[in-house]
Amino acid sequence: HAQMENRPKNDTIETLPWPEVLSFCSLPAQNLTTSLRCSYFNSFNQSFWTAVSVNATTVSELCAFELAPEPDPVIIEERTRIEVLGITPNSAFHDCLVVNGSIFAAGSFTRMNDEAAHYIVSWENSHASSRPSFQGLAKGLDGAVRVMAVHKALLVLGGVFTRAYSNDSQPIHSGSLIAWNLSSNEWSTIGRTTCEGTVTGIVSSQGTLYIVGQFKQIQGVEVNNIAAHSGEISAPSGWRGFGAGISGRTVMALAVTGPEIFVGGNIVRAGDQKVNNIARWDGTRWERITDEDCEQMCAQGDGDSHCLERNCEVDGFVSSIVTWNRHIFVAGNFRTAGGHPVTGIAHYFSGRWSGVSGGLEGSVYDLKIHSPLDHQPHCIYVAGQIKSVVDKLGAKVPVYSNVAKTCFNDTSIITEGWEAVDSVDSSGLRPSQKQVGAVRKLLFPTPQDWTQSEA
Repeated sequence: HAQMENRPKNDTIETLPWPEVLSFCSLPAQNLTTSLRCSYFNSFNQSFWTAVSVNATTVSELCAFELAPEPDPVIIEERTRIEVLGITPNSAFHDCLVVNGSIFAAGSFTRMNDEAAHYIVSWENSHASSRPSFQGLAKGLDGAVRVMAVHKALLVLGGVFTRAYSNDSQPIHSGSLIAWNLSSNEWSTIGRTTCEGTVTGIVSSQGTLYIVGQFKQIQGVEVNNIAAHSGEISAPSGWRGFGAGISGRTVMALAVTGPEIFVGGNIVRAGDQKVNNIARWDGTRWERITDEDCEQMCAQGDGDSHCLERNCEVDGFVSSIVTWNRHIFVAGNFRTAGGHPVTGIAHYFSGRWSGVSGGLEGSVYDLKIHSPLDHQPHCIYVAGQIKSVVDKLGAKVPVYSNVAKTCFNDTSIITEGWEAVDSVDSSGLRPSQKQVGAVRKLLFPTPQDWTQSEA
């Protein structure tokens, strides 16, 4: 993605990450306009590349279908309801957070409800069906925001931007990482330095900020697409890397549990290890997340070529990773995990990969584990462009909302089968077959994030 971001119109690109293009070409015909035009590559915007002339990995000409405007963004309430917020950006949302009673939404938009909005806005959390009054963060940014996280009273943003603008429109050279001070309402850099490249994942854990993306170094430290900052926010010496870092076309997913770090995307190497799309840092070194049974079969086969063909890890793009106790759940666009057939989501525990409740059909962009207030059961939620899921009776169920869930309890990870999360339109009616646009992000605010009227 970093190679092709912000390419000028009519530019020529000789090669590109073909698996991602395949996924973006799988678009419902009714969602396309009749306009066919050449444009720049933006994987999260409303322009999706399609190949005109293709052989194995080379595209001689690139053009894009321009999508019709997406429906209003939606907010997912506890258990079943989805309601339209009543705000209309001119491009997609990529991430959202609720902080101190305010909703922050960021993406690739430059206008909101026909008013200027430079890639990030906030509004007070009022009833979801009302039309909120939004405001920008100072004068905004000069490029799209991919991801956000709260870290030490700061709202940290990552993306493809290079500058932030103060209230008096003064530019702040930020690279692709910037922080918004929630107390003083002003921009600041992390460690008084810039991150030159693209940031696609941010996690704050135990006082440390972790980032992944496409970048080579920070503050003169060679980090190779993954880095962490500890200590005072203003301390340049707080940056560090993890071994030789990670490499691949795209690093997207990031999860942190204690000293362990999990990364996913289109990854081919982590440290000195060859990996397939997912890897783990154990606190001191990088290691593969591989299926032990699959490895034993490879050892009995004809060496590396046999193992490569079988792939004892994940055979496609990993978009999201979550951990629960010692269990790892991953979602994305893949068909096997540990050599076992799976569809879009997989589970790893005690050296074994497996599917989750029969799997799903479609592409998953986000994955969350959420527990209701009574803590039982725990539910796995997925969002993206999801056509169908398999319910507890083994039947295929259509998913019109592009959001689905499956639940389990504390004593067993065996899930109960998938179910679609119903969609609700702005009138409160539940149309059983009304298609909702692709869902990029799931958000489960804590009770203190909501006003009394929303409780």
